[in-house]
Amino acid sequence: MLSTKRHSVHDKIVLAAVVCAVVLGGTCLSGCLAQAKSEGPKSRIKGTIVVSSPEEQEAADAAVETLFAALEAGDEQAIKEMFSDYALENAPEIDENIEKLISYFPGADGGYDGVGVSTENKDQGKYQHVLDLILTVRNGDDTYKIGICLQMKNEFDPTREGVHLIEVLTADEIKSGIRWKEKDDEPGVYVLE
Repeated sequence: MLSTKRHSVHDKIVLAAVVCAVVLGGTCLSGCLAQAKSEGPKSRIKGTIVVSSPEEQEAADAAVETLFAALEAGDEQAIKEMFSDYALENAPEIDENIEKLISYFPGADGGYDGVGVSTENKDQGKYQHVLDLILTVRNGDDTYKIGICLQMKNEFDPTREGVHLIEVLTADEIKSGIRWKEKDDEPGVYVLE
């Protein structure tokens, strides 16, 4: 009889712990979902990017998601906030070129595929990690490319951390063999159509 009573008390404690876990877990889950929803608009455009590390995957996915959501919404400020402080100070006509990018954007009902190429530089105890993303974007029968140069880490000049440049090439420019811009080129937005 005594062991039955102890078992009963034990069951009540376990049940109370489970109820608390469910209530607290539900509160945390709903809070997490609310936080995810409040992070801003999400893009309907989906695709995949091949990179070499989880850190690069997270940075690539975030940059592309932010860019496409901002393009779909026509949100110039969201695109501008992607850029590094250095790029904002040194990019020629950044506001006008962001407007041109939004005006050009034809959509991407066919999604995208991309690849990221990273370069790292270590010198005198300082480190730089740059990720160049090249996306092939499909919209109906049209295909175009978007390049994003993202300085993930720059201990030589931390003001350069963030997006350095965004470049859009149409199919005609791709066929002409044009060279992609990169971290050593002038920062900004380039729409070649």
